[in-house]
Amino acid sequence: MDAYTMEQNIFFKILAIGLSAMKGYFAQKGTGDVGASLDLEDGTVLKRQKSPSDRNYFSVFGKLSVPRTCYRADGVNGVMPLDAQANLPERSYSYLLQEWMDLLSIRDSFGESSTS
Repeated sequence: MDAYTMEQNIFFKILAIGLSAMKGYFAQKGTGDVGASLDLEDGTVLKRQKSPSDRNYFSVFGKLSVPRTCYRADGVNGVMPLDAQANLPERSYSYLLQEWMDLLSIRDSFGESSTS
């Protein structure tokens, strides 16, 4: 095996380890479940939905699905506490991946071609 192939193999193994570690991180964080209801500062009470709401998360190691507990009430946007607990970005791209995209000046061109 030549050096290029060896380096490539090592790199892909490191990515797999990183993706596994990120999955472990989110498994340890849980879904953000804070109980049967969530009280907002304005007195609104949101009820926990029965099923978690999955979110795609693109890290530098790859794509994973993050299950999040969602709290809702009529006329109020859903709230997912895990978003704040884990400081998830508004977009589905990790902050590190966004930083790398900026450094490589590809965020806008990638965003145009992306469907997720």
